[in-house]
Order: sequence, then C-alpha cells, then structure tokens
Amino acid sequence: MLGAGIRKLRSEISNASALELATILTVLLVAFHGFKAWYFRLPAQCLVVLGILFRAILFSWIFWLLLSILAAGRILYFWQDVDNHKFILLYWLCCLTLAHAISDDQIKQTLIETNARFFIVFVMLAAVGQKLASSSYMDSSFFEFELLVDTRFRGFAALFGIEPEIPLQARRALELLKDPLVTVQDNRIIVETGPTLPNLAAFVTWYDLLIQAVIGAAFVFRTKFGDMVGHLALLTFIFTAYFAAPVIGFAWTLIIFGIVLARSRFPNLAMVYVLALLTTTLYKIPWQGWLL
Repeated sequence: MLGAGIRKLRSEISNASALELATILTVLLVAFHGFKAWYFRLPAQCLVVLGILFRAILFSWIFWLLLSILAAGRILYFWQDVDNHKFILLYWLCCLTLAHAISDDQIKQTLIETNARFFIVFVMLAAVGQKLASSSYMDSSFFEFELLVDTRFRGFAALFGIEPEIPLQARRALELLKDPLVTVQDNRIIVETGPTLPNLAAFVTWYDLLIQAVIGAAFVFRTKFGDMVGHLALLTFIFTAYFAAPVIGFAWTLIIFGIVLARSRFPNLAMVYVLALLTTTLYKIPWQGWLL
C-alpha cells in the first residue's frame, strides 16, 4: 500500500505543471516558515486558510499579490534583522503573482522554471563570490565563531567531540564583551578550544564553499547531465547543511526550486526532494537535547 501511494505521488508530481507545484509548496512555506512577526503571520495564515477552503483562491494573482505586500511590508519595517533568504521569499512571491496574472499557460510555466533555476544559480554563485572575497571566511574564523556562539550549531558541534562547556564559555565571554559596564583588557577574551574546533571549522568552510560552487555551476548549463549533477549536489547540501544549522525556511525554498526543475526530467529525484521536506522538518525537533 505504501509503495502504491509513493508511485501515485510520483506520478502526480511528474504530471503537475511547474506553477501548480510551486503554488502548493509555497503556500506550505508561507504557512510554516514565513515571517514570525504577528503582523505578517496572522494575515498570511488567514489567507492560507481561505486558500485551503476555497482552492481557486490559491490560483488567483490577487492572493499572491497580498502575500507579496505583506512580505514587503515586513522587510521594509524591520529590514535590518531580516535573514537573506526572506528577500528570496519576497522575490519568489512576486514571481508567483506575475505567473498567475499571465494568461498564456506556456509563459506561466517558463517564468516559474526560469526563475527557479535563476534563484538557485544566483544564490549559490553569489554566496561563493562573497565567501571568496571575505578573509574571515577563507581563513575559517567565521565558522570557528559560529560553531562557538550560534546555538543552532550546538548539537552539530557536540557530535564532533566539542565539549558543550566550550561554546558556553564563548557565549559568556561574548556577553561580557558586550556589557558597557565591564572593561576587558584589549577587548579580548581567550577561550581554549583545542584542535578539534579549528579543524572542524576548516572542513565546514571548504565543504560549504565547494558544494555551493558545484550547485551553481551545474545549473548554469541547462544540460541533462549538468542538471543531474546539480540536483544531486543540491540534495546533498540540503540534507547536510540544514542538519548542522536548521534554517528550515531556506531549506524549503531551495527544495521548492529543486522540485520545480526535477518534476518531469528527474521524477525520482523529485521524490527525494519530497523526502527532504519531511527530513528537514525533523531537523527542527530538539534532537540534541535527547541524544547528547
């Protein structure tokens, strides 16, 4: 029965249009991983509920225009604390608005597929360019800092043998440096980390750089072989990177782009993207509190 259900889902995905898949999956993205601010979340979720109750609403350009306006308002209101992938979400919502407003079916599909490919290439290669230009990234100090002070890396760091007390000391030191009432000599506090942390940071630095370069370059060429390499690299990136740092909204955004491009050409890989949706959702569960 499970096998029959999987085959049916595979068939439905491969036969669906790019716009249909993008519409349904982006609704889920907005509902579960949109902006957290109540003035976006509340009206956006009300729109999503209406779309679920009256499915025709989901395929109205007005629905997507309203979501785009809400997202733009959230970004403009507090732009300084918005993650980069939220800007991609806004651009994608605008693409869906335009696609649903166009009457020609072929142009609709072309617009969605072209922009899905563009966003993958742009996000990955722009990230590579930015990292190559950053001395703090290339010398691995960026990930040394993140592994110490970003709590999202807590479980990942512990899995590789970094004692939980070390990141805790680093976060305490950072809070001390931020305290305006405390004077610290040379504005530096040394935290002894041992050899594991710099080695892990160096590995993550080069892995992150190289796999993003492969993904971006592979999708540029638009060949079947290039796309195959790109999808395999993108899936590897999604399963690994978001295990370490569960930024699930960004993961789902990349998954949507991947499914849109893989649905007809690589239906089996499209099913792996569906598995990635489920897997990255599990990454959000506080597993490190149970296992470590």
